[in-house]
Amino acid sequence: MNIKTYKLFLILAILSISIGKAQDQKKSTKLKIDLASTGNVQTGNFERLQFVNQLDFSIDSRDSKWNFHSKHLYLYQKVFGNKSQDDYLARNFLTYRLSKKLDVFGGFFYEKFLIKRIDRNIQYGFGSRYAVIKKPRSFLQFGLMASYASKKYVGSNFQDFDNGDSDTIDSFFISPVLNSKFV
Repeated sequence: MNIKTYKLFLILAILSISIGKAQDQKKSTKLKIDLASTGNVQTGNFERLQFVNQLDFSIDSRDSKWNFHSKHLYLYQKVFGNKSQDDYLARNFLTYRLSKKLDVFGGFFYEKFLIKRIDRNIQYGFGSRYAVIKKPRSFLQFGLMASYASKKYVGSNFQDFDNGDSDTIDSFFISPVLNSKFV
């Protein structure tokens, strides 16, 4: 991980503190930023360098009809000088609330996963969710998402029957959605 990434995380942390103090919750958009970063270094019989960084942010419109929610996870690890993880995951949702219990959304996902030899996995789609239970201490939501995904691998380790050898798999599919919270 390079120094530019660390600077970005530091700037976002400072912005989240200043924006959180400056906004009026009743008349403005709501912005929430959570940043977590950790790492460790081991030496001796087992040598390892490891970093785990997570950034989540959410923006609600003034009338709470629109919401953009984004989650990012970056993992980096070297064992005995060999890179074993250099992974990045991003999950992004843009939601429009039709009513208190029903919403429609669009999603965009990106993944880069070294150990699985995934060079890039891009998925985007749209769907709808319905909240069966929506109370302050409990929440249960079901839905469906129709999406398209294109997964490119580092090498060509499979046979694509449509066009011969390939390092990319792409397809359309429908996924169930479940969100829950019970406190």
